[in-house]
Amino acid sequence: VSYTCNMFQPWWKVELSFEIEISQIIIWNRMDCCSFGLSNSDVIIFDNGNNEVASRYIDDSNHVEKFKFEFADGTFGSTVMVKLRGTEVLSLAEVEVLSYSDSARPSISSIPTIQPSISHHPSISPQPSISSIPSMNPTRPVFNVATSGTATQSCSQRMGTASRAIDDNRDGNFDNGSVTAT
Repeated sequence: VSYTCNMFQPWWKVELSFEIEISQIIIWNRMDCCSFGLSNSDVIIFDNGNNEVASRYIDDSNHVEKFKFEFADGTFGSTVMVKLRGTEVLSLAEVEVLSYSDSARPSISSIPTIQPSISHHPSISPQPSISSIPSMNPTRPVFNVATSGTATQSCSQRMGTASRAIDDNRDGNFDNGSVTAT
């Protein structure tokens, strides 16, 4: 569990290893004493230029184990931040940033692409190359890319360091060593 100081607009964030397409973000709440710690907060995705790409709002988090946010195809980001709107302690158990394995933003290259050749044999109709067929498989595997990122937060107290929220441990009890606190 992560745990911040009691301050105006405390925040927690994870900087991902690279800009990647984000399909979902799951925020696991603290469930021991302080499940209110995510109330009135924003979950924000930033790109490499630190521009806000998308955000979602968490209203009342009391007794809610997790918040699951889905994002449209083409939502690329390199940083995910959770930020309270008021003055309070921000506390959360785990942040999962889910992405498809093949969704890194393509780099710009000066190498020309090779176009597939089409056979003009009369009995064979032209077929697209496998690489040109978009994936329509709704069961593409997703990966939690947050665990390989770097977590920071506005401040820490009670040993609730930022990295606790990307340790792949969803346990919402602070005394079990996985809750962050700012």
